[in-house]
Amino acid sequence: VVVVVVVFFLDQVDAFDISDQYLCSALGRKDGNVYEALFEMAQREPLNEHAVVPAVQAFLLPRLTAKL
Repeated sequence: VVVVVVVFFLDQVDAFDISDQYLCSALGRKDGNVYEALFEMAQREPLNEHAVVPAVQAFLLPRLTAKL
């Protein structure tokens, strides 16, 4: 049942010829490299530029490591 539904919706989305870039999605890639594309998108995400988000490092970590 799931396969039939997935195929139906894929056909519907393809019928509108909406690009993956417009949808900002890697899941509908025609080349099949979904996981590689998701990884590349995650690497380009601005929040992933730092190991710890600067706001967390500035406000949350000092409170977590403070001695009571």
